[in-house]
Amino acid sequence: MKYQIVAVTAFIASATASLYGESDLNHTCILQPDYLSCSKQANPTTVDSCCVETYGGLVLQTQYWDINTGYEAEGQLLPAYSWTIHGLWPDFCNGSYTQYCDLGRQFDPHPSPNTTNGKRNGTAVPAYTGPGISTFLAPFGKLDLLAYMNSYWVSQGSPNSDFWAHEFSKHATCFSTFDVPCYGP
Repeated sequence: MKYQIVAVTAFIASATASLYGESDLNHTCILQPDYLSCSKQANPTTVDSCCVETYGGLVLQTQYWDINTGYEAEGQLLPAYSWTIHGLWPDFCNGSYTQYCDLGRQFDPHPSPNTTNGKRNGTAVPAYTGPGISTFLAPFGKLDLLAYMNSYWVSQGSPNSDFWAHEFSKHATCFSTFDVPCYGP
């Protein structure tokens, strides 16, 4: 219980961060014109970045068809006859992408690479040492989501929750549309 309270507190505190400076006012994305990903019209200086993905117009999704996890003895099994998800991340329309954009929402116990740009001159990404990211879902009653993730978002070579924390910290913190202020008051 103590770890759940700490985890929820850490999650809520980090959830107030704003990477792109969006306001916490209600966003009226329905009124935005339809802009194609990677088009000149999807410009963050003229479009609400809560409505159109900013600094990465494409959303790249990678899937796996793995044969083992390395954690079968611990009960971490791949779904039979199904793909698993590796992750989602914003792509700059040229194959490159940002990573570890908001260190205030860094939950990766094994950052890889260990800098924000993957180079020696990048900002160091500290390893997260708190409770596993899966503990953030349980207090909100999201056990069905957790069960689904354990079935279809399965890690190869590490516990699932470490992998989820890695994908969230490295990629999800870089989505402008995933910035907390985008969801309004």
